[in-house]
Amino acid sequence: MNTAEHEVMIKLFEHYEEIILRYSDDKSECSENKCDNRSLQRLCWEVIDNGQQYPYDKVNRWLGFVQGVLAARGVIDVDIERYFTRPLLHSLYSEVPPSFDSAKSN
Repeated sequence: MNTAEHEVMIKLFEHYEEIILRYSDDKSECSENKCDNRSLQRLCWEVIDNGQQYPYDKVNRWLGFVQGVLAARGVIDVDIERYFTRPLLHSLYSEVPPSFDSAKSN
């Protein structure tokens, strides 16, 4: 992962770590699976502290996992998060990549 990618990922994982702390509840804290708040926080911390040692695509999968769990719980809104993350991620490209929501349906 290059420096620019790492900086963007740190911002994103810090954002989700804050959300996890704000929306902590008893139900998600006592879970035995990898979807509990503690596991999500550990993923965030790992990227914040050591993310540069991992490939960018791996960290992106971790990001999607954290976002997916939070969205499934109703903690985050996909549309709101899209507008938060999109400018950060698009800053990594020389040209803005096409978006699914702007694609024309046939």
